[in-house]
Amino acid sequence: MHLTTGALLHTTCAILLFFLLSRCGLPRTAASLSAGLFVLNPGALESAASLSTLPLLLSTFFALAALLTFLKTQDDPRWRWRILLNLFLISSLLSFEGAVVIPLLICIFSVITAKAQRHESASVLSLPLALLLVWVVFWAPRITPIQAGTSFESAAQSLISGAANCLHGIRNPAMLALYAFVFGSFLWHSAGRRFALACFGLFVTAYLPFLVFQSLAGKFAYLASAAAMTFLAAAIFDLSRQYRKFAITMAVAFLLLFAAGSHKIGKEVHARDGHAQVLDFSGQSR
Repeated sequence: MHLTTGALLHTTCAILLFFLLSRCGLPRTAASLSAGLFVLNPGALESAASLSTLPLLLSTFFALAALLTFLKTQDDPRWRWRILLNLFLISSLLSFEGAVVIPLLICIFSVITAKAQRHESASVLSLPLALLLVWVVFWAPRITPIQAGTSFESAAQSLISGAANCLHGIRNPAMLALYAFVFGSFLWHSAGRRFALACFGLFVTAYLPFLVFQSLAGKFAYLASAAAMTFLAAAIFDLSRQYRKFAITMAVAFLLLFAAGSHKIGKEVHARDGHAQVLDFSGQSR
């Protein structure tokens, strides 16, 4: 049952990601590819297939809905959209405490889109930032010294582990070369470097809670993987401007590789759940 629920939430998050990227001005083809890569990303799918991470999926759903609603407030600053924005934000925080970074993500999107006047953006962001302050005051002190004792080296290792988990197969030399070629050709342009900076900022911000809970770092970088897939999709789309057939081949290759990795993870999760049910049945028999 939880696999079906997780799959539905994961797919819904991918659809919201598509609409979010489209509203930010990304071409629909690139936004569609980003959503497709996110759906098939083995690292993200592992979170979707685990019962313990259902709150994370639900929190991500509300977070993406909050970001979409924020973009709506940029065009239509009426109070009903602001109320809806904060309802989504509160729901995200109640689902999973890692959603504390959503106000920071909203600030980044405010800078990226830059559609509204400064005073309008400030009024929209006032309550999300107030909720962030409440979290810092009341919830952050509950973090144990072991969780909070994060050195720069261990934090960097967690960040690298999370990035490697998002970019499936990057530890394989052939896949590493493929990633390097696609990213390198995109970063050659100044527009690509600016886009990379924006995606990196979103990745690091979304990944911040997991730098504290380092035991979950490599496995639960779910929202951060959306930023990584967006950058990968934009890099492939940029190739299509000059090498259309080659870019299509790259897109299909990545989708197939991700699908194969997701299928393998699905089988492992199914086998693990079956083993857990056998143990549970044995325990009840005794």
